[in-house]
Amino acid sequence: MRKLILMGSMLVFVSSHLVHASDIDIALSRAERRLNNVYWSIYPTLNRSSQLRLKASELDWIAWKDNLGSYDRLDAVQARIRWLQNFDIN
Repeated sequence: MRKLILMGSMLVFVSSHLVHASDIDIALSRAERRLNNVYWSIYPTLNRSSQLRLKASELDWIAWKDNLGSYDRLDAVQARIRWLQNFDIN
């Protein structure tokens, strides 16, 4: 009986963790779509110099972001959205 209770508890823990991991993946996917939309709404409005600067920054940021865990990656994407929205075009 003890084994059964322990196995049941472990199953609940693992399944709740999987649901939560799925939620973070959905939130991350939505945030990355939003980031892409913000990026492409800003990029065409920039002069060529600013476009090149933004592109270089984006490539560096993507390389850094791709090494983060899901939770940190979500925070990083949300912060990048805010950063892009305040991007200095000069």
